[in-house]
Amino acid sequence: MKKYQPAILLAIVSIIGLFVFWQFQIKRNPKSPFGNKLQKVSLNGHSLSAEVVATQEKKALGLSGRESLCADCAMLFLYEEKNTYPFWMKDMRFDLDMVWILGNKVVYLAKNIPFAGGTAKTINPGTLADKVLEINAGASDRLGIKVGDLVSF
Repeated sequence: MKKYQPAILLAIVSIIGLFVFWQFQIKRNPKSPFGNKLQKVSLNGHSLSAEVVATQEKKALGLSGRESLCADCAMLFLYEEKNTYPFWMKDMRFDLDMVWILGNKVVYLAKNIPFAGGTAKTINPGTLADKVLEINAGASDRLGIKVGDLVSF
């Protein structure tokens, strides 16, 4: 039995070490239940927990099919280039406000966009942006968001 004690002790220490490392990674790189990176976004002194989507597949899916979004939650779409990014409400189940951002400044705001039964209604801001933030309908009024506001990430 004594010859196995060092091996057992090493195994226990290794398991504890892996668990601590895993917990640290979760806190350092938090993810949503949908596997998206979470990032703090601040607007007008209010913080939101935003799911970050950067791949084409994740952008196409967006919030489609979900039943709701928590009060202080958002989805942040990141783009590598400045462009006019239209958004649609395909397969949505709740209304949204959408905030187009260029750099760290709000450049366009669309409020209370109805999901209309998940139809493919498209919202086109016609202005350059490199990020789009989706939040619950009415949240932009509740948070006092307006064009020209600064956003921090």
